[in-house]
Amino acid sequence: MAYYDVNADGEYSNGEGIGGTTVTSPASEHYSVTADAGGYSLPVAAAGSSSVRFEIEGQTLAEATVTASNTQNIKVDARLAYVAPAITGPVVASLNQPNIFSFSPVPGAAAYDVKISGIDSTAWTEGAETGTLGRVIDGTSSAYSLSSSTHASSGSRSFYLTFPTDFEDQSFELDRELLLSGASKFEFDCRFRWVTERTKLYAEISTNEGASWTAFWERAGTGTSGDTAFSHYALPLTDYAGSTARFRFRFRHHNNAYIGPENYLGVYLDNVKVSNSSEIKDATVTTIAGSSEGFTLQPEKAGIYRMAVRPKIPATLPYGAPLVAEARSLPTVVIEETQPQGDNVSVTFLVEKGLFSTMALEGSSRADGGWTKDPSASLTNLGGGRYRFQTVNSAKGVH
Repeated sequence: MAYYDVNADGEYSNGEGIGGTTVTSPASEHYSVTADAGGYSLPVAAAGSSSVRFEIEGQTLAEATVTASNTQNIKVDARLAYVAPAITGPVVASLNQPNIFSFSPVPGAAAYDVKISGIDSTAWTEGAETGTLGRVIDGTSSAYSLSSSTHASSGSRSFYLTFPTDFEDQSFELDRELLLSGASKFEFDCRFRWVTERTKLYAEISTNEGASWTAFWERAGTGTSGDTAFSHYALPLTDYAGSTARFRFRFRHHNNAYIGPENYLGVYLDNVKVSNSSEIKDATVTTIAGSSEGFTLQPEKAGIYRMAVRPKIPATLPYGAPLVAEARSLPTVVIEETQPQGDNVSVTFLVEKGLFSTMALEGSSRADGGWTKDPSASLTNLGGGRYRFQTVNSAKGVH
C-alpha cells in the first residue's frame, strides 16, 4: 500500500491511499501503478534481497529494502506522514484586485479544494424569543415545538427538549461554524424539570463540520420535579482554541425516561451563545487542479478573509492551517525607479490616493507569484509621498 497516515495510527485507514504511484524494483522487469486506494502488486524474478521504490511525478515518496520469498508474497508499504498544505501570501489584500497566494504541494494530489470564507465577530445569542428557530437546526420530534413559552430565563420563550411519545433522542444544533479562541466559552441558561436519573442532557462539539460529535458537558436528571429557576453555565473551550467548530444539545434517554407531552417534563434552555468567538460566513469551496501551487483572492468587499487548502488523492484529506488576510482599499503605488547600487538595489516609489501605516517589500523567483517578505529591506521616507526601499541585489522580482 501507498498511503498517508493521516490519523497517525501506524496503519492504513479508509481514504488514506495514494493513487497513481509508480512502484519499481531492480528485482522485477515490470512496474506497478497504485490504484486509488493505494494498493498494488509487483512480480519479482527470483527470491532474494532487493529494494522497492515508490515514485510519483518523478518524486521519490519512499524506498524500502526487502527480501523476496519463493513461497509467499511480501507486503511492502509506503507509509507517509501527512503534511497538510501551508498557505503563504499577503496578510493585507487589495480590494477588487487579484491577490496571489501559494501553498505547499502534497505529492499525489489529484486536485485541491480551496475554501475561502469571511469572518464575522459580531456578538449573538439564541433564545427562541420570536417563536421561530432562527439560526438553529431542529432535531426534535414533530409532536411538539422546540420553541416554548412555558418557561424563560429572559424574555418570554426558551428552547424545550422532551420525549413526547417514545424513546427517541432529541436535539438542536446551532447553525453556525465558529472560530474559537483561547477565551471562548459555551454559555447557556438551563432549567431541568422532571427528568430521570439515567436521562442526560449533553453539550456536544464537532470540529469536522458535523461529521462526528464529542460531548464536553453533561447533566443527568434527579427523578424529582427539578429546578425552581434557570442556572447559567459558562463552559471554557480552551482545549479547542484555534479550531472551527459547531455545537449542539442532545437529550438522551438511555432507555429510561419520562414519556409524555406534559410541559413539566424535560429540559428548558435559553440565551445560548459562544462568547469570544468569530463566525465563519459565506464560505465558498473551489476545486483546482492537482498541479496547482497557488490560487487568487479577489475580494469585492472589505473585511477579514480566511483561506484553507486540502488535497484530494482522490479521497479528500484534512485542510491545512488557515491563513487570514484583511481586505481593504490600498493606496496606489507608482514605481519611479529601480536601480542597482553595487551589492544592493533601491526601489523608489510614489504613494498616491491614500496613506499607509506599514509597507513591506516582497520578492519572488517565480513569474506567477509565490511572494515572500524581504526581511533585509529598509524603507526611507523621502518626503512628498515618495519613499525608497533598499535591499540586497538579487535576481528576484519585487513588488
